[in-house]
Amino acid sequence: MKNLTIAFIGSGNIANSMIGGLIANGVDSKKIVASDPDETQKKLTAKKYGITVFKNNQDAAKKADVIIFAVKPENMQIAIKKIFEIPKIENKLLLSVAAGIKIESIENWIDRPTSIVRVMPNITMVVQAGASALYANEHATSEDFSGYSRKTKIDSSEVDFDELTGSDGDLVFPEKPLSFDCQILRDYRAMNSESEAMEDKDLILMLGRLFEKDGKLDEFGKKDEVFLLYYKSLRELENAQ
Repeated sequence: MKNLTIAFIGSGNIANSMIGGLIANGVDSKKIVASDPDETQKKLTAKKYGITVFKNNQDAAKKADVIIFAVKPENMQIAIKKIFEIPKIENKLLLSVAAGIKIESIENWIDRPTSIVRVMPNITMVVQAGASALYANEHATSEDFSGYSRKTKIDSSEVDFDELTGSDGDLVFPEKPLSFDCQILRDYRAMNSESEAMEDKDLILMLGRLFEKDGKLDEFGKKDEVFLLYYKSLRELENAQ
């Protein structure tokens, strides 16, 4: 994807995490644009990543080869329809990270042959160490997946995709507890036996909020950068729900 122009429709937590990951992996910030109706969020994203952020979704989409919809599910239909009112918006790769929005719905809103890929990143996307589940329609080609260095193809349905990612309407944690490992977590568990009953993610959130309340989050983050990244990842996932 390094030679393609990428437009993010929406510049919230998920979009920011993906933009940061693209730039960290060598994508030129000049090849990334975004849009956001919120003036404050627009300025924050532009300043943070050095990219152009438009107020109007159509302005961002016009300049892109790849359009990534990172808006809330309830805003997807109007966002897609508005962009595809533009006659010249064609031959684009469309990616959606909106939970619960089926490809059939997107195809109906677009009403023209378009390569569509649903993407559901996992919690570790913020630290650029995770995996994403993808499900594509019949128009998507192997070239649309060329930006992924490691891929495993599984023959499954879109229903399987939703069940696997927990994206049938809400962003949720899997039934099996997620395992995290960092020094602060190990030290706390060693000193507090009652913490054994708590899941790693709940303990990280509890400790992080305590540090933040006391104004010591940055101090502890310098001592254990992995803990800080985990905490920020978990908070961003919470805010995206």
